[in-house]
Amino acid sequence: MGNLLDYIKWRGDLDLSVDGFNEVDGLVFSAFSYLRFGDLVGDDFQSFVTIQELSRQFFSGSQEEQNSRIRTEKDKMLLQLMGNSKRYGSLPVISHRSILDQEIEVQFAAYTIGLERGLYAVIFRGTDHTLVGWKEDMNLGFMDELPGQKYAMEYLKEATRALRGRFIVCGHSKGGNLSLYSGASLDGRTQKRLVDVYNYDGPGFVQKFLETPGYQAIIPKIHTFVPQSSVVGMLLEHEEPYQVVKSSNMGISQHEPYSWEMEGPAFLTVDSVDSGSRFVDTSLRSWLAGLSKEDREEFVTAVYGIIMDAKPEKITDLTKPQTIMSILKKLNQADMQTKEMIGSTLSALRKSITEALTSQ
Repeated sequence: MGNLLDYIKWRGDLDLSVDGFNEVDGLVFSAFSYLRFGDLVGDDFQSFVTIQELSRQFFSGSQEEQNSRIRTEKDKMLLQLMGNSKRYGSLPVISHRSILDQEIEVQFAAYTIGLERGLYAVIFRGTDHTLVGWKEDMNLGFMDELPGQKYAMEYLKEATRALRGRFIVCGHSKGGNLSLYSGASLDGRTQKRLVDVYNYDGPGFVQKFLETPGYQAIIPKIHTFVPQSSVVGMLLEHEEPYQVVKSSNMGISQHEPYSWEMEGPAFLTVDSVDSGSRFVDTSLRSWLAGLSKEDREEFVTAVYGIIMDAKPEKITDLTKPQTIMSILKKLNQADMQTKEMIGSTLSALRKSITEALTSQ
């Protein structure tokens, strides 16, 4: 039993031509995608930089430069182990695309990695610590197509045109959602070149999307994994089956990929998500079902506006006392209509939570 880092230590001496790509490799690459190498990797599909070289350049930089490229300290350990391993070190990172735009509310990044001759992995980054990234996630509740989903669709299509061969697509959190969305957007002929789609605790979609021929066609190729106390992966609608992975963390912190447990080349799984995950799923579904698309948009826009007026720099700032006080002050200064709308929406959420509790 171990985690991602233990897996690389154990499996790192076997290259992919000897022991092929598996579900844990997909999570390794999904975690790797959170590293920011936009200035080191070109956005075209002609040139490349190996993971070993990226690791060398990363650790030759100052501490400040290193911290600007990571999401968590464990990213450093991941990169070092990958760079030094036979399994990953020589793999080429062929293309990197990154877009962060507060105006159109998109936080998007993708890599393509050559696995072996004629086989490529396209990896979509999940939500990072930027406020716009979290706002984009909230937009899933009322938008038919997010800008990030459109960018993912365009990126995968470009990759399949530029590179001959077969493709695996994967991503963690929002990256999992983008993997499914982009895979479903391919034409039927190109979908035949799609080997597998790996979704690690990514949120779902509106029902209309699940009924599209493109999504229905790739269901047999989808591998969805969620932790025991999944929250993100239970959001909105899914039609593909999923496996439940054991995690060393508790509650919503199980979303962190470094907490997922595995043995050998496979995850340790359990029969179902726990009661807490089912409770959150029931509560949120009931709450969202009682709100119109317009209600959801108005609520998300108002709350995000108040939060941004408090001027936090990243999502973790929202836990700071001074930021909380500033948000409460901005809420108190909001007009009466906004206050009433936020109040009634939160009252509906409390009602859904109460009903879910009494039904247990």
